[in-house]
Formats: sequence, C-alpha cells, structure tokens
Amino acid sequence: MKNTDSIPTTRSFAALFFGLTLALVLVWSGSPSAQGQTDNWNNAGTGPWTTTANWSQGFAPTFTNDAIVGNGGTATLGATGRANSLGITNGNVIVNAAGNLIVSNAIAIGTMGGGGTLNLNGTATVSANSIIIGATGQYSSSLTSTLTLIGLNPTISVTNGVLAPIRSQVLV
Repeated sequence: MKNTDSIPTTRSFAALFFGLTLALVLVWSGSPSAQGQTDNWNNAGTGPWTTTANWSQGFAPTFTNDAIVGNGGTATLGATGRANSLGITNGNVIVNAAGNLIVSNAIAIGTMGGGGTLNLNGTATVSANSIIIGATGQYSSSLTSTLTLIGLNPTISVTNGVLAPIRSQVLV
C-alpha cells in the first residue's frame, strides 16, 4: 500500500498559490485603507513634505493620494515628493534646490477660495499634467528650475491669478 501523506495535492498547491499571491498584493499595494485618500497638510508652520507627522494620514502622499496644503502652513521639498493631485489654498509649497515634486494629475493653486503659492527655487523640478492658477494663486520660479508638463493634454491655466514671469525651463 502506498503512503500518500507526503504527496502534495492540487488543493494544497492552490492554497499555497493563493497565499503567496495575496501576500504579494498586500506588499505591492501598501496599506489598503490609505489608498486613494486625501492627505491634508497638518503643520500650520513650515516643515518638510517628507515628514510623516505633517500629514493627516500619518504618511507623506504617494501617487495614489490627493494632497492638500490648506491650513496656512508651508510644505518644503528638498527631496522627492509625490501626489496624485495637489491643491494649494491658504498655504504654500516651496520646492528647493534638488527638490523634485511629481504630481500625476493637476496642481491647483488658489482655486478654492484661499491664497496659495508654488515656488520653485534653484534647480528644483516639478512635473504635473496641468497647473491651474486661480484668482488668489501664485506660481514663481528661478532661472535654473524646471517645470515639466506631462500627459496627453498638458496645460497651464491662469484665472486672474499671478503667474510670475516663468524663468524656469518649461518642458511639454
């Protein structure tokens, strides 16, 4: 009589495959409850974009999060920051030399009732599909910074806001 206790069955392979697949999905997706949520800037003063305590979700935004700087504070970038979209109203975002802000969709500055500014200093770079500057918004840049518009319909839209002379390189 043959001992079948050590012979793997189709059911055990399926369970193993399912378990490994689930583990990989969880590792790739990060925290499922945080995906796609809005991450609000908490710091009423000035602080680094990458500091997790500065954000309402307890982590800096990723490509799956919409970021809002709207409490009068200033987020500074000296490294790489990411977001799905970025709203700046009643707040400021300063991208300093060697800083890189990558936004999958639009950056809206001063479009939601409060003033907002986006400043690029030194060799800073910002990439976004579009930049929308509202009546109370302001965008400014240095001679050595770079603004890259990405996607199928890249645009810069200004509605009574301030678009300081674009001294940076604009790539479309």
